[in-house]
Parts: sequence; structure tokens; C-alpha cells
Amino acid sequence: MLDGVDAGKSFDFLIANHVIEHLEDPIRFLKEIARVLKPGGRALLTAPNKRFSFDQNRELTRFDHLVDDHLGDVKRNRMRHYIEYTEKVEMMTGEAAARKAAQLEAENFSNHFHVWDENTFLEFLMTAVRKFYLPFLLLFTLSANGEISVVLERGQY
Repeated sequence: MLDGVDAGKSFDFLIANHVIEHLEDPIRFLKEIARVLKPGGRALLTAPNKRFSFDQNRELTRFDHLVDDHLGDVKRNRMRHYIEYTEKVEMMTGEAAARKAAQLEAENFSNHFHVWDENTFLEFLMTAVRKFYLPFLLLFTLSANGEISVVLERGQY
């Protein structure tokens, strides 16, 4: 994620375009954004809207699942993500889906680990801000052209 950014560095603006859905621990990513943004700094996050993507047959990611990924070990849910992808996106079943999922995991395939629509993406962000005391204000949201965009501002504290 942002592990390579030194603690003393900070940024005025960060863009993460179609990144967050590929991360197994999006809550950790939000914490990292808070760590590297200057007070008053802004982050533009964009994610695909499930309703307009190849993920349309997949289940929306629930917040409790994201907390489980964050507080637990993301590796224990990884295969479940790949199986869901093979079944709901590649439309495979049974042993074929399991074999394909194992192949994707072995290749460390950059899957959409999490899937949102405009409502659940905003719910995820605002619930994460409250639950983990993240210093963000929601400045802007837009759902258009098959994607969801938000601008978060790091508070002055």
C-alpha cells in the first residue's frame, strides 16, 4: 500500500483511481492515507460501481467483512474471494471453479477483492471513519460513468 512512504513525508493530494477494490484490507489503506496526508490534504478515491462492471453478479461487500479482513488475517478469506470471482464473474462451478481459484491465488491475481455500489461505498467510508476514528471529512461524492468517486479531506487534528 503506502508502506514505502516515510513517516516524515506527507502529501497535499493523493489519487487512488481503481485501487481500493483490489486491496484485501481497504481499512488499512484508509489508515495509511490518513498517515501520509498533511492536515487539510485531500484524497480522491475512485472505485467501480458494481452495477456497471463485470462484478454485477457478485455480492456487495459488507462492512463486517471488511472489519474481519482488517482485524483478522486477510489470508484466511483470500480463497473465498477467488472462488466467488470464478463463480460469479467467470461463471464457473464446482471443481472447475475451485481449480481456477487456486490458480488465481497461486498467481496472486489482482482480483476485485471487494465490491460496492454508490450506497455501500459511502457507507463503508463513513462507517470506517467513525469506527476507527479516522480524521476525514467527506467533501465530494459522484457516481457517474460506472464509477464512484469521493474526495476526503484530512482534518486539521
